Amino acid sequence: MPTIELDHISKNFGTPTNAVEDLTLTIPDSEFICLLGPSGCGKTTTLRMIAGLEMPTAGDIRVDGHVLNSARTGEFVPPEKRKMGLVFQSYALWPHMTVAQNIRFGLEMQRKSREEQNQRIRDLVQLLRIGGLENRYPGELSGGQQQRVALARMLAISPGVLLLDEPLSNLDARLRLEMRAELKRLHEQIRNTIVFVTHDQLEAMTMASQVAVMQEGQLQQFAPPMEIYRQPVNQFVAEFVGNPPINLFSVDDPITASAAKSILDCLHCHHAPVHENIKTVGLRPEALKIVTPPGASAPDAWAHPAMVETILPTGAEWIVRLKVGESIVFALIVEEPRFRSQERVIVTAESKQFHFFDGEGRRQNGIAA
Repeated sequence: MPTIELDHISKNFGTPTNAVEDLTLTIPDSEFICLLGPSGCGKTTTLRMIAGLEMPTAGDIRVDGHVLNSARTGEFVPPEKRKMGLVFQSYALWPHMTVAQNIRFGLEMQRKSREEQNQRIRDLVQLLRIGGLENRYPGELSGGQQQRVALARMLAISPGVLLLDEPLSNLDARLRLEMRAELKRLHEQIRNTIVFVTHDQLEAMTMASQVAVMQEGQLQQFAPPMEIYRQPVNQFVAEFVGNPPINLFSVDDPITASAAKSILDCLHCHHAPVHENIKTVGLRPEALKIVTPPGASAPDAWAHPAMVETILPTGAEWIVRLKVGESIVFALIVEEPRFRSQERVIVTAESKQFHFFDGEGRRQNGIAA
């Protein structure tokens, strides 16, 4: 399977700022990569440049060392010659063709024999579990079935690279879960290089082998999902990845300053002095423990009085909203709470669970050298 190299890629649509800014990224062969970020961050533009649907303003795109785009030399390989499969959010199935005819379309363009076409259709129908739907039209299918047919049509031509632009966004919650599992299963079987665009961090975390987090056209972090979650390189990544979102305490915010100072003072007491340039402290909701007085915390843990504002049951977990000083924070617990709304409690967290950021939002080690 091919390796994709983006070498200092930029894209400008005639605006004062670039849609993609100096992006350098190597997508290893056979990897499942997610381009993750909010709307307007440049992830779809990046995907379209890989596909050949957009020309980069600057930089080179290479696949297995072969140049597909070069803004410097003007080299350009058209989309139909890139051996890539592309699935959009809308699926774009031919409405007048049956499922089998939709899958067969690309094979006919490749001038495959009828026998080869029929065998490929049988294989894909089995792989994507759409047996019995071959003679139906797209309008007679559910959203999840249309999604599978779109994938089958794309896989029929055996592309080395699969490019998926938010293909699950039109599905309901249950179908999204099923299709996430299906896409991951497919990747494990066929081992194609997959580039998947999404703004949904849960999709990226559950499916990707590596995630590229983007903001305002720039790459923020490229790493395995759990590394991004546990070791975010900056405050933006920490905030964007995680649900409920990370709790942040800033020393410069009048509302959260007292909690931030309490955390930093606790670390100073139990460890070496903290870095002077730390401006924000982060804590994941699941790292925040709740005890009722006179519950004790670990010797090196931070502890602070809090008021329970509300408890949100989700089935297997409970999301608890609390007020710590003037700060609103969220905790995520897996055991049924023994406290009620408006009850006073103690919140605690081990020192190793905190994330530290400077005034520019860059990650810091926390403890001074």
